[in-house]
Amino acid sequence: MKILFLAAWYPNRTDDMEGLFVRKHAQAAALHDQVHVLFLKSEARPGPCQYEKVRSGEVVEHYFYYPKAKNALKRAKDFWSYYQKGFKTVRQEMGKPDLIHCHVMTRHALMAAWFQLRYGIPYVITEHWSRYYRRDFHNFLHRWLTRRVARKARRIPFPRAWPKPCGNAASKAVTPSCAMWWMISFTRHQSVFPKPREHGLRPATPSRNGSSRPSSMYAVLMKLPKTISVCYGP
Repeated sequence: MKILFLAAWYPNRTDDMEGLFVRKHAQAAALHDQVHVLFLKSEARPGPCQYEKVRSGEVVEHYFYYPKAKNALKRAKDFWSYYQKGFKTVRQEMGKPDLIHCHVMTRHALMAAWFQLRYGIPYVITEHWSRYYRRDFHNFLHRWLTRRVARKARRIPFPRAWPKPCGNAASKAVTPSCAMWWMISFTRHQSVFPKPREHGLRPATPSRNGSSRPSSMYAVLMKLPKTISVCYGP
C-alpha cells in the first residue's frame, strides 16, 4: 500500500527530536508499505518557502519550511496553500496514496479530511497528545471540528503506551460511540528498534477463519469495524 503520513510533530532541521516516535512508526511501516511523510514547519524568518526531500531508511520525507506570518488569517492561508503544494509534490512522486495516516489533530486532520473529500483517499488518525484525555479543547468550534474529522476518519488508533482508561477517555472525547478495543502488535525490526521481537503484525485475538497474519499493520487496521478503538504498540 502507498501510505502518506501527515504529521504535526516530526524531526526537522530545527529540532531533530521533535516527533521522533512518528518517524520510528513510519520506518516500521515502510518495512511492508511504501511510506512518504509530508511535514510543514513555519519559521520566524523572512524569505520564500524552502523545500527539502530526505530519505530516512525506506521512508521518503518531504519538508516545507515557510515564514510564519504575524496575522492569524495569513497563517491559516499559508498553512492551507503550502499543504496543497506539498500534497501535489508528494503525489507527483509516489502517485495517489491508498491511505493517509494523520498524526495529531486538529489542523492536520482537517487537511486529511479535505484530501478524502477531494481525492477520495481514506484517512486514519493517531492522536499522541493527552489533551483529549483531559478534554482540553480551546473552545466549542475546536471541539466541534475535532469530533467532525474524527467521525470522518476510517479508524483512530491510539498508542499502546497510553493506559487503557486514558485511551478510552480520549476516544470518547472525540468519538463518543467508540467503546470497544482491539490490540495490534506493531512491527519491530532491528533497523527501527534496538531490541527486536517477532517480526510482522498480528491481531490480539486469533483470526476466526484461521488465515495467516497480514504483513502490514494497515491491512489489519482497515479490516476492523469502525466502532472499535485500535491500540497499537510493540
